[in-house]
Amino acid sequence: MKHLQALAIPAMAITMFLPSSACRVGGSDNQKTDTSVAADSNSETGLGTDTAGGGATGDTSQGGPDTGQGGPDTGTGAPTLESCKAWVLENHRNTYEPNGCWTIGGLSEEEWAEYFDSIQTLEGGFGGVLPIGDDRFVSLWIPDDWETMEQGQTLLVGLHGSAGCTSTLFDEWYDYTHASRKYALAAVQWMGATYSEARDNYYIDEDTNWDSGEAIFEGTQEFLDQLYANCPFDDASTVLYGFSRGAARSFHVTACDSHNLSVSGSRYFNTTIADSGGGEFYQDDDWCWADLDAVDYMSSRFWLFCGTEDSGGVNCDHLSSSKDSVEERNGIVDELYMEEGRGHGIFSDDGSPHSPESPSDAQNAMFDYIDSFASR
Repeated sequence: MKHLQALAIPAMAITMFLPSSACRVGGSDNQKTDTSVAADSNSETGLGTDTAGGGATGDTSQGGPDTGQGGPDTGTGAPTLESCKAWVLENHRNTYEPNGCWTIGGLSEEEWAEYFDSIQTLEGGFGGVLPIGDDRFVSLWIPDDWETMEQGQTLLVGLHGSAGCTSTLFDEWYDYTHASRKYALAAVQWMGATYSEARDNYYIDEDTNWDSGEAIFEGTQEFLDQLYANCPFDDASTVLYGFSRGAARSFHVTACDSHNLSVSGSRYFNTTIADSGGGEFYQDDDWCWADLDAVDYMSSRFWLFCGTEDSGGVNCDHLSSSKDSVEERNGIVDELYMEEGRGHGIFSDDGSPHSPESPSDAQNAMFDYIDSFASR
């Protein structure tokens, strides 16, 4: 897919990630957790159709709480790929309030609308851009053979970086996985830029309206409940991926997911991948728990990546510190992958060559890790 060029502003360009104290080093073999039904969320996503069903990932043999309610009535009581397509088509929107992408992407609002519409007909599947609230959205794509894939089903939920665009993240993952790994993709828009009357434009700085980790989790939770109610995702593993500032937020979002587990008995994400962004473990709030000291990751899984030549202020020391911070809060870091010569991001052009036809060793390691959670 043709990439929309968006400036990848490193997370460290605005927010400094301070190291936290080291504790223990640990890890664990991958294992797929059970699937259960998430509780009703009284969704305010703006998405139509039935919101009763859910599909968070249970952490016990009994799974999460059972609401006793399924997805929309399709004749069999269970959602199908056809009902899923109808739901996506019904709720697709190609215009949203302007945000950082309008400026940084260098495209007009009309060009963005054309790009959003193009997601509906990408090769190998179907998709759309679905609203979360008033001005946030999810770029969604699902493979056509989703119900019959032999390699197992995986949903990749992505959080973009400081450039504020879902497009680059979505395009990279589509290009590298749609033909081979066949992940379903859901790229979440989670910021809105600042408007300047003097500039008569939107821009990004310290005052930019970045959503908190708790707000991202709540919006994503509402979207996922809608998705599970309307699409056949009961057997899918769900992976949270964050790049740069999105990676920094992913530590907060996963803390909220583990808090949800402590309250409801179910979690949404099988694992979290933090790509070139360290956790904000100096920040005492925005963890869904009472404060940072109360955070318990409850065996949440992580895979961390850093490039040794990252010049964006995020280096492997920050990711190593984040590993320690996760583990001292009962999280499991399966791997901290340090790629020699790579710059800011696992898809960065800095370092050894890579392409969708010939991924790098690091990219293949990440994809293989994701695949280890897929049910078969």
